[in-house]
Amino acid sequence: MITKTDLDQIGKVVRKIVREEVEAESKNIKDDLEHEIRTANLHIRKSIGELEDRQKNVEIRLSSIENELKSLRKDVKKLHKDVSVAIDVFNVEDTRLGKRVQKIEAHLQI
Repeated sequence: MITKTDLDQIGKVVRKIVREEVEAESKNIKDDLEHEIRTANLHIRKSIGELEDRQKNVEIRLSSIENELKSLRKDVKKLHKDVSVAIDVFNVEDTRLGKRVQKIEAHLQI
């Protein structure tokens, strides 16, 4: 028959074995988690680097577009000025032509 002392000794051995197994398993889990964290960290850093590169490319393109817009604005202002001058010239010519027609009509008594 098993005595209380025998049960205590068996309990100590079982606790020792369980503790060793739990410690070994927790170490394995810890190592796996550390590896996954390192891998995730590398992946995140790579993704951030790619996003930074894309952001720089977008900034470069926006800068280029901004320069083109400035150039187009200058061209539009110049065109607007040229059109205004042309309209003024045509208005003056139209006025002169109208006066000439009136003079011709008056001379011809039309």
